[in-house]
Amino acid sequence: MIGTVMEFIAGEIVMRILIWPLSRLVKWRKSNIEKGIEIRSMKLNAQYDIYPQLALHFTIVSHTTANIQLKKMALVLQSGQREFMRIYAYPELDSMPSVVKANKSITVNLKFNPPVEWWLESRTNIGIQKAFLEATSMWGRLEWPVTTLECSATDSRLIDIGNEYLCRIGLKKAKKRDVNSANRQGRKG
Repeated sequence: MIGTVMEFIAGEIVMRILIWPLSRLVKWRKSNIEKGIEIRSMKLNAQYDIYPQLALHFTIVSHTTANIQLKKMALVLQSGQREFMRIYAYPELDSMPSVVKANKSITVNLKFNPPVEWWLESRTNIGIQKAFLEATSMWGRLEWPVTTLECSATDSRLIDIGNEYLCRIGLKKAKKRDVNSANRQGRKG
């Protein structure tokens, strides 16, 4: 009985001695991957079909030697000094690449509809306040906040698109000159 307990304790000590460097290596590798991924160079494109829609174009850059499989991305968007929206993107549902290869960059195009309150404030700029990625690699599951660089963009058409949308849903009245110019365009057509 005592021999069995001693064998068990000796086995545990040996396993801990062997596993400790490996666990430190995995932890170090995960932190290097997390520090080596960043989001940069955001651009904004606004369009108005049935509803006003914004498209964010940005790049995810990898400075690591590991390939990662994206599972989820969360973006906290700000306009001015306050947060106005959170976007959750999934590679299988959104037009977003699922793999970030080692030392490469991928372009992401996300389309979304901002809330009506945002249009009422007549904002012309959007920035990424925070970004989070969830991914898997050969080093395990990763979830971390991502560094963002140059992640603010402006589109001058936002005020016109917002005014048109708010007039259409009845939250704002069209200005007289807008009505007159629409009438003139109607007569020409």
